[in-house]
Amino acid sequence: MSETVLVTSCKGGIGKSTVAANVSMALATAGFSVITIDCDFRMRCLDLIMGFENRAVFNIFDVAKGRCEIDRAIVKDTRSDSLYFLAAPSDRHAVIEKEEFESVIEKLREFKHDGKEIDYIIIDAPAADDDSIALSAPVSDQAIIVCSHMPSAIRAASFTSDLLDEFGVKKQKLLINSFDVKSALAAYRTGIIEMIDSSKTMLLGIVPFDRELMIRQESGELIDALPKRNNARVAFGNISKRIYGRQIPLFEGFSGKDYKKILSTGDTSGN
Repeated sequence: MSETVLVTSCKGGIGKSTVAANVSMALATAGFSVITIDCDFRMRCLDLIMGFENRAVFNIFDVAKGRCEIDRAIVKDTRSDSLYFLAAPSDRHAVIEKEEFESVIEKLREFKHDGKEIDYIIIDAPAADDDSIALSAPVSDQAIIVCSHMPSAIRAASFTSDLLDEFGVKKQKLLINSFDVKSALAAYRTGIIEMIDSSKTMLLGIVPFDRELMIRQESGELIDALPKRNNARVAFGNISKRIYGRQIPLFEGFSGKDYKKILSTGDTSGN
């Protein structure tokens, strides 16, 4: 059966949609079939990040209201044969009922890729949006809480975890995005262990700050456009492996002395 993964946070501006897009691409690159849903009904930016801006004719609202079949609303990625996208409604005031949303998810689970069920359904939804999280959390098998390297984001991660508990999402993992390793080593910013403790959530992975990825996503490019040894690309690859059950060391494949220094000291908090 398809695994539904919710990517969320109560804090805006920390790269949640970037994480959802690139986790999806990493899983597709690893050979899994993936459908990514934009459930951020107010901001609706995942189509821009993933390069689907001018390709999505129908959206999740159309499917929920019976205006079109699921296969007409899903857009297939041109870079990967196993990656698909379902857009958010263009009307930010569009309302989808709980039963309608559950029906859409069931249709996605029944959707066939090469005659087989989809492996992963990735939902991009902000926990700060009551409607989006109320729809997406109850149907999710697990959640990735995105946290950037800022005190406000760390506090938001803890709040997000508590909120997900209320919706019954017990399998939660923390993903630290835009990690500044030099600041952590110099103790200018919070260390990894402290971030884990503060968020009360097990760590899934760490994505380092990468300016090239930020620039490329403005034109709809994802990690597959980065050099293979790029640390951000390696990080998302490692994270995807952990999602499907492999045990991968924290900074496996990373280049740079700073990451080796954190590991060699045995103190991943950077203190």
